[in-house]
Amino acid sequence: FVLLEGFPLTANGKIDRRALPRPQIQSGSDEPDYVPPRNELDRKLVEIWKSLLNLQSVSIEANYFDLGGNSLMATRLIAQIEMATGRQLALAALFRSPSIRQLSDIIASRPNTIAPEQPRTERLAIDESPIPRLDRSLPLPLSMRRVFV
Repeated sequence: FVLLEGFPLTANGKIDRRALPRPQIQSGSDEPDYVPPRNELDRKLVEIWKSLLNLQSVSIEANYFDLGGNSLMATRLIAQIEMATGRQLALAALFRSPSIRQLSDIIASRPNTIAPEQPRTERLAIDESPIPRLDRSLPLPLSMRRVFV
C-alpha cells in the first residue's frame, strides 16, 4: 500500500492513474522477516514464485496473495509446481496454504504421482467408459421435439 494525502486528478476531476506512485513490493533478504529456503524443494518453489511474480527474492513465509498473486496466476503457479516437482497439487491447496513453507510441507508429504518430463496432457487419465444412454421412454419437450424428431 502507498499512503497518499490525496489522489491526483485529471482536468475532468477523475483520478489520474498515470500520476499515481507505483507501490514498492518489498520481499528480499534485507527485510527483517525474510526466511531463506530450507531445502531443495523450497528453492524450487522460490524460483517459480520469483519468475511468476517478477520479484527479486521471496521469503518462504511470504503470502502468495500479499506478494501480488491472484487466482488466475495461481493456475499457472500450480502447473509449474507440478512440472517441477512431479507431484499433483490441487489449486485449493494454495488458498489453504499460501506460503512456500506450507506448500513445501504439503508437497513433501505426497508421493510422486507424475513424471516431471511428461507433458500435462499425457498425465491426465481418460475415462474410457461409455456414456450412459438417456431413457428414451420419457417424453421430449415440444421445443426439443422440433429439433430432434
